[in-house]
Amino acid sequence: MNILPGRLARQIFRRILVVYACITVAITLLQMTVEFYDTRALIHQELLRIERIFTPPLAGALWELNHSQMEAIQKGIMDFPSVSVMTVEDAFGHRTRLPDDAFSPNIIIAHEFRLFYSFAGETKFLATVKLETGNDVVIDRLALRYQLHFLAALVKSAVLTLLFSLVFRRSLGKPLEHLIATAGAVSISSLDRSRVDLGQTKENELTDLETTFNTMLRTLDSERREHESELLRINSALEEQVRERTSELESANSALRSLASTDPLTKVANRRSFTERTLSEMERSRRNGRPLSLLMLDLDFFKKVNDTWGHAGGDAVLCDFARTTESVVRTTDIVARLGGEEFAVLLPDTGIEGAEILARRLLDSVRARRVGYNGGEIVYTVSIGLAAFGGAEETYDSLLHRADSGLYLAKKNGRDRMETVL
Repeated sequence: MNILPGRLARQIFRRILVVYACITVAITLLQMTVEFYDTRALIHQELLRIERIFTPPLAGALWELNHSQMEAIQKGIMDFPSVSVMTVEDAFGHRTRLPDDAFSPNIIIAHEFRLFYSFAGETKFLATVKLETGNDVVIDRLALRYQLHFLAALVKSAVLTLLFSLVFRRSLGKPLEHLIATAGAVSISSLDRSRVDLGQTKENELTDLETTFNTMLRTLDSERREHESELLRINSALEEQVRERTSELESANSALRSLASTDPLTKVANRRSFTERTLSEMERSRRNGRPLSLLMLDLDFFKKVNDTWGHAGGDAVLCDFARTTESVVRTTDIVARLGGEEFAVLLPDTGIEGAEILARRLLDSVRARRVGYNGGEIVYTVSIGLAAFGGAEETYDSLLHRADSGLYLAKKNGRDRMETVL
C-alpha cells in the first residue's frame, strides 16, 4: 500500500523527516554536551571543596612528618568518588601517588594546589597536591542521563514519524497544517495541557491519529513526571550522602585538630600547640605592652618513680600533675607538656610577681598530693623556673632559655622550689 501518494507528498514528507531528525540529533547532542560540561564543573567544585577541607590537616601532617596521619588523610581523600588519582610532591621533590604509577586512568579533570605552613612568622612551602578525575567517573555519572536523552529522542522520532505518515496518507490540507502547528507548539512544560483536535466529524484515520497523538502526549507527560520524580529522588539521595560525608569529614577534621594540638596522655597542650600559642601571645605583648610570664616545670626524681612504680605509675603521676596544675592556673593560662616529665605554663597578662605567687601555690598543691596506685600512695615534687617576657627584642628561644636556666637553678639548689631568672 502506498502510504504517501504523489511525488509532492513524498518530497514534503522526506524533507520533514530530515529536518526533524537533524533537529532531534542537534538538540540531543547539545543536551548531552551541556550535561557533560555541567558534570565536569560539578566534579571540579567537589575537588575545590576537598582542597578547602583537607588543606589544614595535610599541611599539619606534612609539617610534623606524621606519616600515619598523612596516610589516613590520603585514604580519606581517595574515598571520594570524584578522585581517581592523588599525587603529593613535597618541597624536596619526593613524589607520592595513589594509586601507584602502574594505575593510569584516562584523566579528564585535574586540580592542583600548594600547601604552606606558617611558623615563627614565616610561610614555608610544603608540597604540591594534584587531584585527578578519570574519564570513567564522568561517564558513570552521565550514563543514566544520556540513556534518558537517547530514549526520549528515539520515542519522539518513532511516534512523530508514524503520525506524519498517517496524516500524509489522507491529505495535505488543513488537518496536516493543524497537526504541524499543534506538534510544533508542544513543549516539555506544556505536555499536560497540549491536545490535538483535527475537527473531524466522523471516525476515520484522522480521528485515530488525533487519538493516538493525544495518547502519546499523555504518555510522554506521565513519563516526564516519572523521570522528574526519579531525578528529584536521586538528587535528594545524593545531597543526603554529601551531607553525611561532609558531617563525617568535619568530625574527622575536629578529631585530627585535637590530636594535632593535645598531648594524648595528660590531655593538655602538646609542644607544637604550646609553641604556636606562645608566639601568638608574645606578639600580642609586643603590640599592647601587656606583661607575659613563663614557668618551666620538671618533676623531681621522676625516673625513681618509674623505677619504683612502673611506667603506668609514672603515667598516673603525670596525669595527676597536669590536673593539679590546671586547678591552680586561670582558664586563660596555657598548660602544656613539652615531653617526658617536663611541662610549661604560659601566663598572659601576668608579671613576674604574679607568676611567683602562682608558682608558690602550685608548689604547695603538689606537696599535698598523694597519688593512689596499686594499693599505695605516690608522693612527688616539682621544680620550677620562671622568666618574664623581655619586650620587643625577646625571642621564643631566649624566653625558654631563661626559664630553663631558672629550672636548672631550682634543681641545683635542692629541688621542690622555684627560681626566677630576670
